Amino acid sequence: MASKSRPAAAPEPEFFPDFTPVPRAQREDGWTPDKQVAFITALAECGCIAEACKAVGMARVSAYRLRADPHAAGFRAAWENALDYAVRRIADNAFSRALHGVSWPIFYHGEQIGERIRHDERLVMFLLRTRDPLRYAPPSGVQLTVDPCELPARRLRDSLADLEDQAFEAAYRLEAERAECGGTAAAGDPAEGDFERDVV
Repeated sequence: MASKSRPAAAPEPEFFPDFTPVPRAQREDGWTPDKQVAFITALAECGCIAEACKAVGMARVSAYRLRADPHAAGFRAAWENALDYAVRRIADNAFSRALHGVSWPIFYHGEQIGERIRHDERLVMFLLRTRDPLRYAPPSGVQLTVDPCELPARRLRDSLADLEDQAFEAAYRLEAERAECGGTAAAGDPAEGDFERDVV
């Protein structure tokens, strides 16, 4: 029985600014309609006013001046829509990191020898409490206090993660030195590959 082919994934939607540009004197170095559209598009991509202005070669103060123009209602609305779009992209990225973690490379002698996936549990809990407050947020009227052990515990977790990375590097170093000397593993030493189980 022939398997049905899956439909191709839809391309990521792009931001299409839809507004009437502010009427300005047609100067090549001014806020032309095309430059206004390019600015709004760049703002949706980066979410930063300064970077969007830099992308179109305009000063930030001039962008705010244009936004304050009495005839710029459409431009102001497009500005806010672009920022909303950028925030949604940030939220998508946060959910991706919460689900899949972040890759941390492991280096040995300046070369990457593997990687570990780390998850940010505080990010996970923040997203759960925000998206499903009835299940994960504290009951109404209950005020949570900061656990005095939270910061030391977090530091301990980070230190243990660093020690684990160092252990991986030491194991690779030991294996490399034995290979150079033509030696064999001593009794009781970990078998080759034992320390690679967490390395992708």
